[in-house]
Formats: sequence, C-alpha cells, structure tokens
Amino acid sequence: MLDFGGRTWQLRFERQIETANLYALPNAILVAGMACSLCLAMLLVWLIRGRHAAVQAGERLTRELHRSEQELRAMIDSVQEIVCRTDPHGHILFVNPAWHVLTGYSVEESLGRPLLDFIHPSDVQSVRSAARAALRTQPPDIDWTARLVTNVHVSRWVHARARFLGGTGSEPLHAVGTLVDVTERVAAEHAARQEALLDPLTRLPNRVKATERLHHAIELALDRGHWVGVLFIDLNQFKSINDTHGHGIGDGVLQAVSARLRATVRADDTVARVGGDEFVVILPNILNANTAERVSHAISESLHHPIRCGALTLHVSASVGIGLFPQDGANAEDLIAMADQAMYRDKRAPRALKEPER
Repeated sequence: MLDFGGRTWQLRFERQIETANLYALPNAILVAGMACSLCLAMLLVWLIRGRHAAVQAGERLTRELHRSEQELRAMIDSVQEIVCRTDPHGHILFVNPAWHVLTGYSVEESLGRPLLDFIHPSDVQSVRSAARAALRTQPPDIDWTARLVTNVHVSRWVHARARFLGGTGSEPLHAVGTLVDVTERVAAEHAARQEALLDPLTRLPNRVKATERLHHAIELALDRGHWVGVLFIDLNQFKSINDTHGHGIGDGVLQAVSARLRATVRADDTVARVGGDEFVVILPNILNANTAERVSHAISESLHHPIRCGALTLHVSASVGIGLFPQDGANAEDLIAMADQAMYRDKRAPRALKEPER
C-alpha cells in the first residue's frame, strides 16, 4: 500500500516465466544427461579394454613363466651333476635324474628321506660339521667332500656345493646345491700321494712313509704294552758293484734285496728303502728284544745266498743295527737314529769289512 497525492495506491508484483525458457530447461538437462552417459560409457569401455589387456598380459606372462620353467627343468634334468634341494632338517625335497644314475636309487624312493641316509657312516660327522659351519658364514655356503653309498653298497666320492636359502638367522627354509662325482679325482689324488711315499725303484715305502708307520706302531704299543723293533740295514761294499758292473746291475741287486727282505718278515711288518743302499724294517707288536734279534739273523741269512743279475752271480752282505721301543727311544726319529748308530757299530766289526765273493 502507498499513500500519494491524497489517494491510496496498491501495488502488486507478479513473476511470469517466459515460455521459451520453460521449454529450454528440459532440453539442457537431457543434453547434460546424454553427455554424462557418454562419458560413463567411454570410461566403461576403457575399463573393459584395460581389464582385457591385463588378462592378456597375465596369460602371456603365465605362458612365458611356464615355458621358462620347462626349459630350466629340461636343463636340470640333462646335466650330469646331481641337483638337490633339502628342507631345514636335511630331508630331500628334489633331486634330478642324475641322482638315480649315480646312486641307483629312484627319485621317488629318495624324496622325503634324509640326505645323510645316503652318506657313508664314516663321513656323516664331517658333513654335519660343514653344514653347521655354513650357517655361521655370509653367504651361508656349504662345501664338503664325502662318500655316497649306492644301492649296491658301493661308495662314490662326491663334492657338494650348496647354499642355505630363505628363513632368518639359524633357521633357513631349505638348501639348494649340486653334488659332483669326484671318485676318479679322489682316486688319482690318493694314488699320487701314495706314489710320493714309495721308492720308484723297489716300490717299497720311502723314509717319510716308514716314519709315519713307525709313529703309528709306537702309538699302538703304548696302548697295548708291546715293544717295537727297528732294524737299520746297509749293504756292504755296494758301491763296488755299481762301479764295476754299472748302475743297471746295481739297481737289479737293490730290487733282489728288497724282495728277500719282504719275504723274510711278517705281512704286517714294514720294509722301507730310506737311502741308496739303506733299508729300514719296522717290527710292530713284538714281545721283547729276542724277536728283533731273530729277524736280524734271518735277514743276514737271506742275503747270504747269491743274487743272479742277468749273466752275473753276485754276493752281498749287510750290516744290521737294532733300535727298540721303549728302551732305546720314545719316538720314531730317536728309534731310527739309534738303529742307525747300531748299524755303524756292526759295520765296523771285522766280518762286515770283508769283500763279498763274486
């Protein structure tokens, strides 16, 4: 209401929607909805395509992994070395066919069994010690050489190289490694060591081997209360044989003397060549000095007989000295030295200075 000019005026305001605008609003909403639907449809297509690509990538990766696994398995199955995996307790989880080739045991019957079941009993402790030592190193690598016992009870030397994997601290999940047959190598090394301890001419033990055996004989004597005898033998006038007839004849005489010495003593006695014309005889497990004296006399008698070397008939004699454990020395070196001194005393005796007959 409004008073103006002496009169009362009444004003009324009304809103009028334009018909054009009224019809335009639903169209805008429709267009917006269609745009949103299109965006959602495009997003859905992108997601579907992405999922399909992801599935394809996963399938491709699975095929590649399967192919790689087949190639790796084929390689493992074809190698000559044994490939082995064990659990923390040493039970076999996997071995390749080379296991059957070497041991004779099938893969199936070996799975689940402790690897130590197939190790020679004398080597079990060393294998255990090697495994325990590996757990204290970084990386935890295992390295040992031991004998595997086959299904026909034949021992084969193998060299193992493996590593503990997984787990924490002293609790690994498993060990993976290889076992290589080194039987021929071990045999060759043993033969080389033995060859180094033999005299090449007579095939008798040399001084090093004789000393080693004498040490062992003394240890047994200490345990059992027995005596040990050492005879040091030197051929008289041997140099004249070499000078007169040559070293070839001299070598023949040494070989003949070696054979007679071995034939005179017991099987468990040792005859060794310790010098050019010097020999040592070790008599383990004897009761007293009389045994050593009897053997010394028997050796002298055996060498009294002529030696035939080709067309020649030669005569040799020997000086013999005796050392006795425990009365003459407590170790191998002392006993050999005492026997050597006794031999020189015997050599200075008049009978030893006589020229052997030829």
